Amino acid sequence: MTAKNILFDLGNVLIDLDIPETFRKLRALIDDEYTESAEEKINQIVSRYERGELSDELFINAILKLSKREVQAGDVIDAWNAMLKGIPVRRMEWLAEMKKHHRMAVLSNTNDLHISWVRSYLKKDHPDCDFEKVFFEKIFYSHQIGCRKPEPECFQKVLNELGWRPQDTVFIDDLEVNVKAADELGMTGMQLMPDMPVEELIPPGSLTSSLPHTET
Repeated sequence: MTAKNILFDLGNVLIDLDIPETFRKLRALIDDEYTESAEEKINQIVSRYERGELSDELFINAILKLSKREVQAGDVIDAWNAMLKGIPVRRMEWLAEMKKHHRMAVLSNTNDLHISWVRSYLKKDHPDCDFEKVFFEKIFYSHQIGCRKPEPECFQKVLNELGWRPQDTVFIDDLEVNVKAADELGMTGMQLMPDMPVEELIPPGSLTSSLPHTET
């Protein structure tokens, strides 16, 4: 196949993350009463938040209900955003080169607090580049479109809106379950493994030639 289009995940593909750091900080906030069940409860809250079913305030309050009395909203926000590490300059340069060869878009399971942090970070660390508009045809955030990967309808909504054929599209994500879901819809899924920067995995122009289907 010829890969005309690339659909990127955001976290741990384009933006470096340290997810364990957030869960370490969240666990430190949790009341002893909820210690054993906290991670499952938090994951359920996050799932609803990333679908846009909870506002920032309701998300924060849901975490506060599990937390020690002295914990404040600011503590929850700081813990939640602790996973976000930023985008290396070399990756921005790589994206500029990739855009010469492909139509590109982003599909991310995310939320308003994280996107607010990312936009503030980009304004400070990459002030000369409008990341969301310069590189991508469109960006799809789960909390705005009302569904999450790996749900098939989430991928289909994106392909339909972009007018992309799945057989012309490579999807890059760090989670196997999302990659398999993309494969099942006819895209070519590529799983980005830990410690493998995406700019080192895919040289600009390398996907415009025939690309074998990636096994994950």
